[in-house]
Amino acid sequence: MTDCALDPGYAARLPGLSGPPRSSGRETEHVFRSSTGDVSATMGSWWVIDEGAQETDGKFLSIWRRHADGAHELALETGILQGQR
Repeated sequence: MTDCALDPGYAARLPGLSGPPRSSGRETEHVFRSSTGDVSATMGSWWVIDEGAQETDGKFLSIWRRHADGAHELALETGILQGQR
């Protein structure tokens, strides 16, 4: 899941996990769009669980830009770590 940078190297550095994630999830809670529709943002929650059932989670914010051809590009993604849901 590239949304939360859950490549094995990143996940190994997440506090609260004893190893790489076995499952992960993401839930969009809010979507915002500019009046022209050329910029949109999604925000919500993410979580990962490792093989030992240890869990950690956080919140994310993704900002998307729409190009003239209608294609969308991820302009920025950031998040915070909360610890446990």
